[in-house]
Amino acid sequence: MLDLASFPTSSAEDKAWYFNYMVWVLWSIPFAAVAVCMVIFVSSYSAGSGIPEMKSILSGIVAPPYLSIDTLVAKEVGLLCALAAGLSIGKVGPYVHICAIFCAQLLEMPLFGKLQANPSLKIQLLAAACAAGVSSSFGTPIGGVLFSMEVTTTYYLVENFWQTAALACWTLLLINMWGGLGILRLFTKVTRYALCFPLRVLITAVAGAYCFFLQSL
Repeated sequence: MLDLASFPTSSAEDKAWYFNYMVWVLWSIPFAAVAVCMVIFVSSYSAGSGIPEMKSILSGIVAPPYLSIDTLVAKEVGLLCALAAGLSIGKVGPYVHICAIFCAQLLEMPLFGKLQANPSLKIQLLAAACAAGVSSSFGTPIGGVLFSMEVTTTYYLVENFWQTAALACWTLLLINMWGGLGILRLFTKVTRYALCFPLRVLITAVAGAYCFFLQSL
């Protein structure tokens, strides 16, 4: 329902409302313009979320420009400016793309030359980087691993599951060491009834076994 009480009623309030609105517009436009300029003049491959490009790369398509330094700079600066401008955009796709670019650039170093020479292993490392990107965005290591398995890859080696999970957990640990800035919290924890730890574990185990039983039907 529309709340008429929230609208300004006097001329002084009208002027204050218009002034605040103009300040917000003048603040947002320069940041949005910088984000657009990064895509146009620095790297056009930084446009979009980055997840479709990573799905193509992990499927075997060779696209070096999407994993270049120019794309990394344009993606990071463009994302920061777009968020500063107040645009309604998500951070999951850009984080996945940025982590994949970091992984690709590390593989270019002589220290990791053997990994670079193995295309299959390189694909798995990029998938692990995608999991780290999701983990750094939502704070969910296991969710990041499942994301890299189900969304970005067409096949996945089971033996790399634990290495990818360890990488995602390490990413979350580093973020927590820096204060957990930038993590989007999907759910807010509200404690209404204090339960002892063994009872909570028991309830969680029973719920998990029940869901497993339903899945097996």
